[in-house]
Amino acid sequence: MDWDKVVDEFDYSSMVEDSVLVIPLETRDDCLIGEMTKMVYQNNLIYVSDNVSKAIYVFDETGKLVTKLRAVGNGPGEYLNITSFVVRGTDIVIYDHFASRLLFYNAKGKFIKTEDAKDVWGMDIVSLGDKIWFVNDGGRLERGFYHLFSVNADKAGEHDAFLPFQDPGEQGWGTDDYIAPLKDEALFYYFPFDTLYTLKDNKAYPSYVVDFGKKRLPQQYIHADGRTALKAAIRDHYIGGVDRVVQSDNYIFILFSDCIDSYTAIYDKKTGGTIITKDLFNKKLGDLALQLNFRYIIQDENIIQYYPIEHWNVQVEYGDPTIIDKQELYSEHLRRQYREFQQMDGTECNPVVFIQKLKK
Repeated sequence: MDWDKVVDEFDYSSMVEDSVLVIPLETRDDCLIGEMTKMVYQNNLIYVSDNVSKAIYVFDETGKLVTKLRAVGNGPGEYLNITSFVVRGTDIVIYDHFASRLLFYNAKGKFIKTEDAKDVWGMDIVSLGDKIWFVNDGGRLERGFYHLFSVNADKAGEHDAFLPFQDPGEQGWGTDDYIAPLKDEALFYYFPFDTLYTLKDNKAYPSYVVDFGKKRLPQQYIHADGRTALKAAIRDHYIGGVDRVVQSDNYIFILFSDCIDSYTAIYDKKTGGTIITKDLFNKKLGDLALQLNFRYIIQDENIIQYYPIEHWNVQVEYGDPTIIDKQELYSEHLRRQYREFQQMDGTECNPVVFIQKLKK
C-alpha cells in the first residue's frame, strides 16, 4: 500500500456496464428485514439472512418474495441461530454454530437433512465442490485458533481439518466475514494477519500478502490479546488488518480501517496495480458508495449491494430533496425510482438491492 498515492474518492462507474438493475425487496407483515447479515445472488434469486427474525428470505429479480425459510427451535429440521448459510444448487444450507450442525432445505424451504458438525466450527462458510468449508479465528481448548475445516456434504461424518499455521496460536480476534468466493475457488483470511489464502481443488495455499507499511499495527500487538491490540490501534491510528475481501475475475477489493478513516484498495490481478481510496462510489447511481457497513458482494461478475430506504428519506427530511434532479444518473427511469423512494417510509420498508455488471 503506497500511502502517498491514496485518493479521497474514486468513481468506479468506469468499471461497470452503463446500466443497473434496481430491486426494491417486497415488504410484507411476514417479511420485514431487521438486520441483514448475508446476501447471496444465485439462480437469478436474491437470498437474504435476517438476524432479527432468524429467517432466510428469497426474492426474485423483481423483488417479489418467493420463499421464506424460518424454523427456529431445537427439534428436527430446526435451528437455534443462522451463523451463516450457502446455496448449493438450489438447496439452502444453514450453519447453526450454537447447535453445531448443518441443516439442508430445498428451494421451497422444506427440510431435507441434518449434518452433524460437532468437531468443527466456524464463523463463515463456503460451498465448493462436494464440501462445505468453515473458516474461524476462534478456538476450543487445546485445538488452538485459526482453523480451516471441511465437511463432505454428501457423506455424513467425513470431516477434515486444516491449519494454515504450524502454531495454531493462543489468541483469536477478528471480524465476521472471512471468505471471498469466486466460481470454484475462494480467497480466505484470518484477521489480524495479512496473508490471503486461496482455497481450490481441496487445497489451501497462500496467494497474496497485504502490505500496510508504516500504518500496520506492530507485531507485539498483533500477537497480544484483542483488547490490547484494539487500544493500540485506536490510540495510534494503526490498521489492525483486513476487514473484508471481495473479488472478481480481474479485481480484489480489500476493505480496512485505521480507526479514523475507512479505505478500499482495488487490486488489479492482471497488472498488479492498486488504487486506494477513502470513498468508493458510483456517480451514475447518485454517488451511492460501496461501504463496509452496507455489505456488498461480487458474484458472477456482478457487484450486488443494498441500501435502506432511509437513505432517500434523509434527503427529504434533512437535506436537499431536489438533489436527485441535479444528479447525473443512468436513466430517467432511475431518477423516477429515487423520487418514489423519497416518499416511502424507510422504517417500514425492506432495503433496495442494486446489481451492476463489471466490464470484461
